[in-house]
Amino acid sequence: MTLIRPATLNDAAAIATIHLSSWIAAFSQFLPDEIVALKNLDETAEIKKWQGRLNEEEGKTRWTFLSIQEGQAVAFITGGPDRSETANYDAELYQIYVLPDAQQQGLGKDLVSILAKKLAEKGFRSMLVWVMTENPAIKFYHDGLGAQNLEQIRPIPETKGALEEAAYGWPDIRSLVPDEE
Repeated sequence: MTLIRPATLNDAAAIATIHLSSWIAAFSQFLPDEIVALKNLDETAEIKKWQGRLNEEEGKTRWTFLSIQEGQAVAFITGGPDRSETANYDAELYQIYVLPDAQQQGLGKDLVSILAKKLAEKGFRSMLVWVMTENPAIKFYHDGLGAQNLEQIRPIPETKGALEEAAYGWPDIRSLVPDEE
């Protein structure tokens, strides 16, 4: 059974582990080694970053949810107000990561739905996500969740311009929330 719940400060280490493990597993499959090497993979720094986010931003300018299977954190999602000021979109899915062994089970879709529901409750109407243009996850957003390609591309600063990301969006965030019975 899978439990999805709001993240707490105590979840910082689990989120950092999921983030780094999933990032390495996903991106090392299609990015050159020199680009992967640009990512800061310091777990201690990642834990501190998440402690700060969960302590200072959570519930104010960010909402984070954790997926638990058999007592272990296996996925997370986080989002909040659109940081890019993209026309007609007021919320943004910042990150979603699922450990490789927990993929293809519907967790990503469930997490997006939970985040969309929370953002809608907070008054947000639409949501976008920025996805690396080489990332196969574009199919998840576009084909699996019906996100529209917003025809916006921007460079990813950490890659010194070697990579870009594209914006995908949902004009009505409620389309991501299943009807409750």
